[in-house]
Amino acid sequence: MSDSPLVVSVLNLPEDGLDVGGTVPFTVLAVADDDRIACLRPLRFQLHLEPVRRGVLVRGRLQTVLRCRCDRCLSYYDRPLQTEDVCHLLEDLPEPVIDLTLAVREDILVAFPQQCLCVPDCRGLCTVCGQNRNVRECSCASRGRDDEAWSALDGLQLPDATD
Repeated sequence: MSDSPLVVSVLNLPEDGLDVGGTVPFTVLAVADDDRIACLRPLRFQLHLEPVRRGVLVRGRLQTVLRCRCDRCLSYYDRPLQTEDVCHLLEDLPEPVIDLTLAVREDILVAFPQQCLCVPDCRGLCTVCGQNRNVRECSCASRGRDDEAWSALDGLQLPDATD
């Protein structure tokens, strides 16, 4: 049997179930850091396994803290990540040992943020000088230039879809 805390024997699983908890490094889950999201701390998990008619029901929660890079201003910030809705029904198990690694990996990846923002109203970087507008306003006349970039589309004449 593996040393991973996510590999659990379900042989003689008590009727009221079994609580399994601990931490697992993201390398075990085959989740690599990238330029937007880094997993600095191990994943903490609390799972409850209980026998059901033809298998095992696994429920629980996962939590960690991610180091994210804001999509607008490129600043780094820590973002707590928690999911309370882990739920897997494992039926017709071929062996008395189950490996929850892939199931937990899927659950945590689904919980990863699709958009990384340091604050919901992040003002981003000035498009002219690159100043982080959350820190201070820049002296260049960039106000309105963001709108000007899109104003060229106002006069765009597209053919009618029925043509």
